[in-house]
Amino acid sequence: MGSFLLRSRKGGVTRENLGRIQFSVGYNFQESTLTVKIMKAQELPAKDFSGTSDPFVWLMYKDKRVEKKKTVVMKRCLNPVFNESFVFDIPTERLRETTIVITVMDKDRLSRNDVIGKVGPIYLSWKSGPGEVKHWKDMIARPRQAVAQWHQLKA
Repeated sequence: MGSFLLRSRKGGVTRENLGRIQFSVGYNFQESTLTVKIMKAQELPAKDFSGTSDPFVWLMYKDKRVEKKKTVVMKRCLNPVFNESFVFDIPTERLRETTIVITVMDKDRLSRNDVIGKVGPIYLSWKSGPGEVKHWKDMIARPRQAVAQWHQLKA
């Protein structure tokens, strides 16, 4: 099941399924590289009038948008399969303070792109959720291996 966002409305609360995303992370200590592979997403909400979305995934390294990368746009798809890898050069001594934010967006031609949901930031600190911290710790414990995990999208 996907995560739910609670929104207050006049006289009540509604729930919106934001979907989930599967990706892997792997760190190579010899090369000082972090590889993030965006695998697939499921149960994404429809953001277009057609009842679908045109999702793509945006990755941002560090809070100040020092380095950003994105997947291709998957047209009219609520369960996209991306299978795209991105490599970030991160010195080992900077790994503990590294932030990777993964955002699922809906591509729009006539207006601004819509945020569907995001995961992250993924790093070891009090700001991460338990799923993100577990994924990060599993990656550190298995150097040079891609560790895949599903994450619920959040608002």
